[in-house]
Amino acid sequence: MRFDVFLAALALAAFPLAAQDTKDAGPTRDADGFLWGTEVLAAVEDASQLPDHVRWSLDAVRESGLTTVKVRFQRQFFARKSGSFSVEGAMPSARDPRVRFDLDETVKLFKERGWSMVPMLSAYPLEVNDGTLNDYPEWVEWFVSRCAADADIRYVELVNCPVLDWKGTPAQLADANNLVYERVKKKHPEILVGTVGFEYWVDASDRSVEQVEYFLDPKNDVKFDFWAFHGYPLVTRIGAPFRPPTRKPTRNKYAGIPGIVEVRRRLDANGWKDRPMFDTEHVGIVPTGPRIDDERDQADAAYMVQELLLKRTLQLDGRRCLDGIIALKMYARKESGEFAFGSLKPDGSASRALHAVRVLLAKITGFKHAGHVSGEFDQEDVWVEKFRAGRKELYVFFKPFGGDDVRLDGKAVKHTLKLEKKPSSVTLFDASGAATKMEPREAVVLEAENAPKYLEVEYSE
Repeated sequence: MRFDVFLAALALAAFPLAAQDTKDAGPTRDADGFLWGTEVLAAVEDASQLPDHVRWSLDAVRESGLTTVKVRFQRQFFARKSGSFSVEGAMPSARDPRVRFDLDETVKLFKERGWSMVPMLSAYPLEVNDGTLNDYPEWVEWFVSRCAADADIRYVELVNCPVLDWKGTPAQLADANNLVYERVKKKHPEILVGTVGFEYWVDASDRSVEQVEYFLDPKNDVKFDFWAFHGYPLVTRIGAPFRPPTRKPTRNKYAGIPGIVEVRRRLDANGWKDRPMFDTEHVGIVPTGPRIDDERDQADAAYMVQELLLKRTLQLDGRRCLDGIIALKMYARKESGEFAFGSLKPDGSASRALHAVRVLLAKITGFKHAGHVSGEFDQEDVWVEKFRAGRKELYVFFKPFGGDDVRLDGKAVKHTLKLEKKPSSVTLFDASGAATKMEPREAVVLEAENAPKYLEVEYSE
């Protein structure tokens, strides 16, 4: 998603991300090897002197335990210097230096805290000419070579939101992608280079569909190690209400959560089963600036957990569709642009959505997905997913939103869950993580609401 519109706000601060202050470097994966990460703005002049709002970001990520961190950089941040590029960057551009930063100091944050950087490397406006198609790949190669070791770069995402920012044809977009791929892989074969950051969440046939189709056609020989897309909420048009995550698209088969299956199907049909898919940019339903009422905050929290659960468990032919999600934006919410999507409140405290996602990850990370129990897209039956770890089972369940937009109805519906045998203990956790002991039975009656809940079941043997 575009973030040039908020660059003036960067004069106040840049928001870096810190992972847990441990020696355990590397990506954060759950028991099934699914990759979890988050996104921040990480561009600082001095890694040893951080303002309060930067520390808010550090604290938020430390509590989440995530170590895979997406950051955004643009070609125009960096001036040419002695035939190469300067590490002394500036935003919105080197020619208009309103906010200055040092790339090496930023990388120092990653090295000190054991972060694994996932850089999204873009250029705006990306006009198509011989200069662009040479300069852009050269800059990406320089960036990756300088930062790869200290920032533990394992994945690289390319041009942000090409449906808006790419000025050329899909073929020219693929040419740029291939040039970058070849230059990076020649020096760093171990690094996975992804596609551009596709955005096709609008349920309409537009340029995004044309770009997706071109990259998915094997005759076009587009080079990439993983498919990157930005999994924002499904809408029928820009400005329309966000649709529930259990809804199917009607015009753009690649949109929404069911669209993930369609892209996976195309990748597999091409013989690309070994190419993972990552949702590399992700927020909920509240890009409305810093002021948000409590009802909307609660709806956002319910939406986020429903959506992440569906994406985490989505399958095609018995195989998981997605391989990872970079969720949330760990910076304080402000008035406009990318800051309006912040997962922290303006004072640096956690939003309800951030807290709800923390509860979800804390619950499922130690469990392997054991199967889909109940629920279908475009239906209102209670949705249930089953996870297992040793003698324990975990059931995550919710009642889908009714209608065509995301609104809490405050009602519960009953759903009977039949277990394999009588357990030794049963504990119910609500969306906030509060626990209630239940009487062990082979058939457990669940009261499902829009906000997902968690049922932990343990057997004696």
